[in-house]
Amino acid sequence: MRTDLGLAEPASAEGRQLGLWHYLIPAGEELAPHTHPGWQLARITDGELEHTVLAGEGVLLRADGSREPMTLISATLFEADEPPASVVED
Repeated sequence: MRTDLGLAEPASAEGRQLGLWHYLIPAGEELAPHTHPGWQLARITDGELEHTVLAGEGVLLRADGSREPMTLISATLFEADEPPASVVED
């Protein structure tokens, strides 16, 4: 479940949008492989996240390791005409 928290077009990043979202992901849920077209910063606020980086680099800061729904807040700076995330096709 994704809740939109805000969307803006920063004057210092012409042609881009900055979005902020809150996610609730049920325990054990597996998300489809996907990409983000721009920079993304996320903070896990509860639970844990296991992920695989298909290309490039990623940094993960883990919570206490309890098994429960995982919630996170993320901000993404992306091109204004692009979606904030895209599913990777096989």
